[in-house]
This record gives sequence, structure tokens and C-alpha cells, in this order.
Amino acid sequence: MSREQEVARRRERARQEGLRAELVSGEPFLGRYRVTGRSGRAHEVKFRWARGAACRCDCQDYETKGLGTCKHIEAVWLHLEEHLGPERLSQQAARASRPSWAGAVLDGGSAVFFDLETQRIFEEVGGRHHLDRLGVSAAVTYSDADGGFRDYLEQDVPALIERLLRAPLIVGFNVLRFDYEVLAGYSAQADRLYGVPTLDLMLELEQSLGWRPGLESLARATLGTSKLATGLEAVEWFRQGRLSDVVRYCREDVEITRRLFEFGLSQGYLKVVDRQGQELSVPASWRAGAAA
Repeated sequence: MSREQEVARRRERARQEGLRAELVSGEPFLGRYRVTGRSGRAHEVKFRWARGAACRCDCQDYETKGLGTCKHIEAVWLHLEEHLGPERLSQQAARASRPSWAGAVLDGGSAVFFDLETQRIFEEVGGRHHLDRLGVSAAVTYSDADGGFRDYLEQDVPALIERLLRAPLIVGFNVLRFDYEVLAGYSAQADRLYGVPTLDLMLELEQSLGWRPGLESLARATLGTSKLATGLEAVEWFRQGRLSDVVRYCREDVEITRRLFEFGLSQGYLKVVDRQGQELSVPASWRAGAAA
């Protein structure tokens, strides 16, 4: 059965089972829904209709089938179609198809560069569908407006979310599919981050390459430098109480991200090594956006 058939099947099940979707926090396109069946059993859907973001549900079908949807997520789509109408849905579809950073001021001085490290690894939280359980060990931002780097520990997550929500532009690496999801485990306020202009370098490069490049490969090929460590090592440092090392590692990743952004902005491309060991030049889409 094709993916399209699998999705259609789940949408039909949502109809037949009379699933009801209720927005409990956030906005219709970037919020959390409670989806309830006739039995009264409820599931939580984190609904993100934004470029590069993923909807998530806590049901087993979502976690095991890898479709990126389930009957509960389809119930939310049906709810939106019924209550918002085709015109508003069409307008949102157009917005979601464009990069959220389109129209933002694309220069290093206005951007907030961001990265975080986690307390746990995927295997300890039930896999990649439970990013909100990973926990923050440390996070770092860099902004000229803030005078440079700012460091955050777990107790500072509310202040971190508030700072990011005020950013005219957030630049990160895999932030839409990872960092924002981790922060969503602390507060529904983090759902609003998907509405902040965000330049996710991994997503932009993936659009050209067809596969997801690593920060280490980009740093080596483009900047001639290497990362200090790996995310797994940072988790081990956290467990050993070496928070200063975690922060230092996180700062370095933010700095690499900032340098890659600025290189792409000035040169119009980045370099990366593919799986066959060949060095490739990849267009930096934000260069064209800045020129426009």
C-alpha cells in the first residue's frame, strides 16, 4: 500500500470513528490538540503546519509506522477543514510553503544563533518520536544585540524560550526538527517558536542535496575546522557534572553555525563531503533571500 493510501485510510478511520479534535493551547496551525474518540480515550497532537516542522502524536501508530501522521493527526486536519474554511486553509498553505525567514533581515547583526544539548539520548526516551523527553543540559545563544554569547542551563529554559520568541530571526542547525521539539517538553510556549522567522541551515541544504548533511562535514569542508566533540560526548559530560564543558561545546557549535551562515551569505555557497567522499558545493539559499 502506498503512503497516500495509508494516509487516506487513517483519515477515513478518523471520520468513521467520530474522532473529535479540540485546541487546548496555541493557535490553530501551531498548537496542541486533544483528540478524543467515542470511548473517551484522548491523545495529544502537537500540530505544526509550518515549513520544516512535523506534527506529532503520542499514539502507537504514529510512533511505529513512520508515516508522519495517524488517525488523530488526520482528525485535526478534518477539524480545520470544517471550522476554518478553504480560503483560510489556502492562505496558510501558501505561508507554510515559503521559508519562514523570507522577509526577515538576513544579516548576522540581527540574528540570534542558537543551539542546545540534551541530558539523554534517543534510546533512553523511546526513540526519536519523544524528543520532548530528552531534557536540556545547556543551551547557548549568540546575538550582537545581546553583546555576544549567552549561556542557559535547564532552570533557565523559560528565559531562553522568551529570548527566542523576541528574535527577529533565529539561525540554527536542525532546530525545527530537534531543538524546538526538545524545548516543547518544557512549555507549550515553545510551540510559538515555529512562528518565529527561522533559518534552519540543515533544512535549507537538505532541499538542495536531497539528504541531511552533518555540521561536522560542513565545518571541515567549508571552514577547515572541526567540532570539539559529539552530542553523545556532551551527554556523558552532563552526567559527570562537567557542565562547563557542555557549555563550551555548545558555544562552539553556535560559533560554527554563525560562521557557516556568514560564509554562505558572502560567498553564496557552502561545501560538504557526500557519502562517497566527494566534496560538493551547495547553494546557500539565504544569500539569494538577502539579495532579494
